[in-house]
Amino acid sequence: MDSSTQPGPTRRRGHRWRHRAACAAYPSLEWIEPSSPHIGTCRSICRACPVRRECLAVALDTREPWGIWGGLDPRERRELVPHQGTLTR
Repeated sequence: MDSSTQPGPTRRRGHRWRHRAACAAYPSLEWIEPSSPHIGTCRSICRACPVRRECLAVALDTREPWGIWGGLDPRERRELVPHQGTLTR
């Protein structure tokens, strides 16, 4: 998918970094819903990725609900983003 078809925040941030992403060399890995054996491999690839921060920023900006982005799964990313619209007393 090119950046013109991405949602707003992703388009604004751009995807020029994607060609440098370490995961691009591993298209056969399951990044969207990694199974247990693939999670460790995906995370180790992300740890060494030169664009890990950009990748994670896009996932956080768009609240990406699937996959490993910037080395984090959806649950880990949700923990980084403050809950919006919740009332505290």
